[in-house]
Order: sequence, then C-alpha cells, then structure tokens
Amino acid sequence: MTYQQLHTFLTNQIRMSHIYQPVMLKRIFLNDGSASVNEIAKDLLSYDQSQIEYYEDRTKNMVGKVLTNNRNITLKDGDQYLIDGFDRLSVIEKQELIKFCDELIEEYLAKRKQTLYDHRRISSDYVPGSLRYQVLSQAEGRCELWRSPRMRKPSTSTILSQNQKAGLTTLLIFKPSATPATVKNGTLMTRTFGRW
Repeated sequence: MTYQQLHTFLTNQIRMSHIYQPVMLKRIFLNDGSASVNEIAKDLLSYDQSQIEYYEDRTKNMVGKVLTNNRNITLKDGDQYLIDGFDRLSVIEKQELIKFCDELIEEYLAKRKQTLYDHRRISSDYVPGSLRYQVLSQAEGRCELWRSPRMRKPSTSTILSQNQKAGLTTLLIFKPSATPATVKNGTLMTRTFGRW
C-alpha cells in the first residue's frame, strides 16, 4: 500500500463503530509494517478503561492492602503507594530487587500459565455481544427480565447461562411463576447458541 492509499483510507473511507481499526493500524505503523495479534490486543486493552478500573480495584482492595496493612512493606499516601527509604537504595540494589520481582513473576507464570486467568476466559456472567443484541432487539425496548419499562413482578424471565466447558451460551426463558428452583413445575424454553 502507498502512503496515499493509507491516507485516503484513514481520512475518507474508514467506518468506525469502535476504536479497533485505528488502534490496530497504529500498532502496525509503529512496528514498521507488521504486528502480532498479541501486540494489537495489548494496545486495545490499553484503551479499555473498565480493565484499568478493575485493576485499580484489585490494587486498592487486595494487593495494596496486603503489602500495606498485612506485611508493612508499602505506605499509602492518597492514591500513591511508596516504600519508605527507597530513595536511599543504590542503583544496583534497586536493579537487584526488580530482578527478584521478575524472577518471581516468571516462576509463578511457568507453574500456572494455563490456569492463571482461566476464571476470566469464559466468565459465568459474560454474554457475547451478538447474543446481547439479539435479546435486546427482541425485547422491543422493555426489560427482558421484567417485560416492562419499570421493575414489576416478572411474567417472563430470561436468563443467559454459560456452559463453561463447551463454550456454549444458552438463552433460558422461564414462563410465569417459574424460577430456576421451580422450573420443573413451569414451562422452560431454551435455545442454545453455538460457540461465540
């Protein structure tokens, strides 16, 4: 592709419903014409504020509490974590400590690489976007759970469930008075969608 072709695409032809295309192209440009799926995915992730917020929460409520309250390694000042006296360490000491952290991370990942984030791969509350769209469009502007614009007693409830091992998503529709506990007495309609 020539500069002019790429310029024309970016300035006149691109149709965006999200930032994916320019993020991917930017990574390819930065890498002199090629980029791996992993590199592109990391760049996309860097724009995902929900993931940043997720890890801010993990930092404050998990690892930050452990290192600050339980282990007394760090101090907290506003939204900053610090190590008292770190400025008095030599450059070599700091590099050694960073090296120890890298080794601990690599060792842990080597032991648990296949299972480290498996709990997040097919989450029980994840609903594929195309299935979410289908449910919302069929609901005609009403809450699919309550079938009304406001929260009222349900006449129909719709539950999206995941079969984690098979990677299938099932749309379960329980008719009046049916709940997951009493579904044997009610009417249950299911539709299983393929892998997403």
